[in-house]
This record gives sequence, structure tokens and C-alpha cells, in this order.
Amino acid sequence: MAGANNTFVEGDAPDFSEVLGNAGAVFDATDNLTLFASFAEGFTMPDAGLILRGVNTADQTVADLVDLQPVIADNTELGASYKNGGLEISASYFWSDSDFGSRILVINDVGEITRQKTEIDGLELAASYQFASGIRAGMAYSQLDGRFDTDNDGRPDKDLDGRNIAPDRVNLYIAGPLAERLEGRLQYSALLDRKFDGGLPQHDFDGYRLLDAVATYTSPELGSFTLGIENLLNEQYITYYSQTLTYVNDSTYFAGRGRSLTLGWNKAF
Repeated sequence: MAGANNTFVEGDAPDFSEVLGNAGAVFDATDNLTLFASFAEGFTMPDAGLILRGVNTADQTVADLVDLQPVIADNTELGASYKNGGLEISASYFWSDSDFGSRILVINDVGEITRQKTEIDGLELAASYQFASGIRAGMAYSQLDGRFDTDNDGRPDKDLDGRNIAPDRVNLYIAGPLAERLEGRLQYSALLDRKFDGGLPQHDFDGYRLLDAVATYTSPELGSFTLGIENLLNEQYITYYSQTLTYVNDSTYFAGRGRSLTLGWNKAF
């Protein structure tokens, strides 16, 4: 491959089939409260490209390098939503498991894929309220946990690392009219600390907090102009990706973006 001295790798033609089931239900418990549940079997393929980009030894085949059996996961979600006037609240809990999951692992700067039983579960909460003035304030919280089976005894016993699972986070925002034709939004994002059970301490995550702002002016004649300011307070931080990788070199350990301004224009013709 071009990324590893342009080494030729012989391709493969895997063949498989699977019937996937899906079901869902929504129940209006009251005029304001809705309950929902769903079950879905998901299908994806292992990330063969990650492995192939690191090949530097000739006379290898895709079948030798990657187990291309599909990743089939059972996904279940339960939740509820409530609306009353300007108030909106929603909550959902979900879990997913695969008896033959795909986990990305990097050893000596070379990507590998391991096939192990994997379980993931998460919680999402959101709430917002719109005032009579048109201003809306809201929050969202997400928590995600994932574990995998290291010794193939059928019981997940170690946390998925930062390459394979996203951080827990909290978002707060306030948005609404600032003046005639001018809308604004201020958002606070907090990525929360995480310790990975079974991992090395140097790969744990020290969270960080960012503040972003955006203003949009709309003209019937000229269109919409948007000014966005990312990392408004110019916070210095190391990204989640850099902190949690199980290997570190000069190309993977870097700080996040400082204060950044973006100006956009949109006009429909």
C-alpha cells in the first residue's frame, strides 16, 4: 500500500449472508408523555483499511491479515419524551452487544483488529425550555461504557479504550433573538474525565471544557451571515484522541484548536 512503501496485497472475495431483525414500538401514555422501545440487529464490517495501510511485507493477502467475518450486533433502546408548553425532556437508555465484535488495536505503530465479544451501553438525557421571549435554554448529557472479553471466556472483563469509545459529555446552551433579524447561541461543552478499567494510567482521560458562540444575521435580500467563534476563551487542552491512544508519537499527540473565527454566508436563489 502507498502508506507503507507501496506494498502489494492480494485481495479477497468473502461471501456471507444473514437475516437481520428489527422491531419498534411507540406508545402515547398521555398527551404529553411518549414511551418508545426498539430492537435492531446491526451489521458492519471490520476496518480492513486500517490494517492494509500499515502493510510493509510482500506476498500477503487480505484474508491472512484481517478476519472479514461481519460484525453483527444486537441493539436495544428504551426511552421516553415529555412535552408541555415550552418544556421538552427526553431520556433513553441503550445497550448493544456482539458475540464477535471488532476492536482496533495498535502495536508498534501498526493497526490490528481483534475479534472479541463486546458490550456497550449508554444513557442520554436532554432537556430544554423556550421562554415567551423566544429564548431557549437547554442541556444534554451522554454517558457511554464499553467492555470486551480479553480471555474469550464469554464475559467482558476490560474497558474499551479511547480509540474504540467516545467520552462522556455535558452540553449546556442558550439561544434566541438578540435583535431584529439577529440570532445568537452560546454553548458550553464539558468532556468528562474517564479512567479505563484494565488500561494503563497514562491512557486515562483528563477532561476539558470549551465555550463556543455563534451569531446569525438574516437579510431577505442578501441571505444569512454567520459568525462563529470556537473555543471562545482560548482554552489550552489536549484532545481526547491524543490523551487516550494506546501508543503515542509526534504525529498523534497534539493540542486542540485555540480560539477560531468562522464567517459564513448562505443565499438561496
